[in-house]
Amino acid sequence: MAIETRRIHSDFDARLQHETRPIHSRLESGLRLLDPHLTVDEYRAILRQFYGFYKPLEAGIGQFAVGSLESEAARRRKLQWLVQDLLALGDTEWTIASLPLCIRLPPLMTQARLMGSLYVVEGATLGGQMVARFLRQSLGDEARRCCRFFVSYGEQVRPMWAAFLEALALVADGPEREREIIESACDTFQCFERWLVHA
Repeated sequence: MAIETRRIHSDFDARLQHETRPIHSRLESGLRLLDPHLTVDEYRAILRQFYGFYKPLEAGIGQFAVGSLESEAARRRKLQWLVQDLLALGDTEWTIASLPLCIRLPPLMTQARLMGSLYVVEGATLGGQMVARFLRQSLGDEARRCCRFFVSYGEQVRPMWAAFLEALALVADGPEREREIIESACDTFQCFERWLVHA
């Protein structure tokens, strides 16, 4: 029975990844994080945009996460790492608090929609490991003190991702909820993409 459950879970993981791949790839290609000529000022500007999206998104997730999802969402907050990096780059608490925030966020009022949105931000931790390596090349020694956000969970990235997929499987317990998760993940990518373009 456990093997069958895991197989179904893997099938949904693959479908979720397939459905979100086009917009995910488009969003990644629009960022300059892997550009070997990225400057510190350009990197700071990108982190400010991330902050403007992550702060209201994490607040929304925290508002609607209830029951077992409350602790799951709480231990996956990443805003503090963005603040840490921005402070290391010379921003002050005042300038960070004054940054514009995204107001066009995906709806998160159901467990399925919340997990679809979390899928996007948790999946980013996997790519963040590669981004951190590129930043060490493009920014040199500067990267050691200002890429905490992309290092994220460090050696725990894979275990945290596996734990998230298990939590996701508990919510994706039927076709309707699976569709809701996929729609929410796509909505989150689209909202983030719009924010990066227009912020």
